[in-house]
Amino acid sequence: MAHKPRTAKNFQGIHIPVISCFQGIDGRGPIDSAAQKRVLRYVIEAQEADGIIACATTGEAGSLSENEYQELARLILTETRALNPDIPVILGTTHINPRVVIERHQFAAELGFDGALVSHPPYMKPDQRGIYAFFKELAAAIPTVPIFIYNIWYRTGGKGIDANTLIELAQIPGIYGVKDNGVSLEHIDAVIAATDRSNFVYLSGDDLYLFDMLAHGGDGGILAAAHVVGREMKAMRAAIKQGALTEALHLHRLIKPVVAGLFMEPNPAPLKYMLNLLGLEVGAPRAPTILTVTDAAMSALATLLQSYQQVASR
Repeated sequence: MAHKPRTAKNFQGIHIPVISCFQGIDGRGPIDSAAQKRVLRYVIEAQEADGIIACATTGEAGSLSENEYQELARLILTETRALNPDIPVILGTTHINPRVVIERHQFAAELGFDGALVSHPPYMKPDQRGIYAFFKELAAAIPTVPIFIYNIWYRTGGKGIDANTLIELAQIPGIYGVKDNGVSLEHIDAVIAATDRSNFVYLSGDDLYLFDMLAHGGDGGILAAAHVVGREMKAMRAAIKQGALTEALHLHRLIKPVVAGLFMEPNPAPLKYMLNLLGLEVGAPRAPTILTVTDAAMSALATLLQSYQQVASR
């Protein structure tokens, strides 16, 4: 059972796909529970996260063994509930094997996660019919776990979900929303205009384009950069909802250099480095898939953070 009944509207806002913390200088060690708890407290209290995503791309889910995946999911859910029981917690469940995805959704249901964030199986490259069939079957298999579609074109072989398919998927009971990445403004506008905002939340996955998506009527985002600039992203969303576009644009321009810098090398290496600069001691990304940032990136990220802090404090 989920922690408490939720409607799609409960998932509006700025959600943070929390990093995973590992021991060892190259992240090859076991999960660092103490660091994980520090990060969760920081993003919930300092960055005011509206929701937490466990074991997603920024959490290096692809580098986790299944035992680590379950251990980390339990830790993040338990700690988030202790820090703020009103925050929804979503589990990343993407896997190349659709049967494993169903197993992960059953696991999410048993633990009481509020939802699951899942892409169609990467590498397999289904067409739009296959994508629709996958999500329809998944929603029917474990109906107690709300589904948030992760539409991520560049991680699914260039075979993303087009606007018409997303609009059709939004009609399926149990599908609560989408995290949309790598799409055009035309796509964004089409999906938002054709779906019911009270039953289907439209969340940005493109950190740099949050302003544009919100200005088109979107509901928030699932954003790695919110680890560092989450409060400003929340303020931007609030300003747009109030019609204060000049204020929202100011916030967009304030955080844009930091957001861009956090993706100068493979995510989440720059993010972990910047969180370490902030004193959180989150450790390194897990080698060999993701390596610690280069010396050039270290220098650039330190400069970006310093400049941002100076401007933000004025």
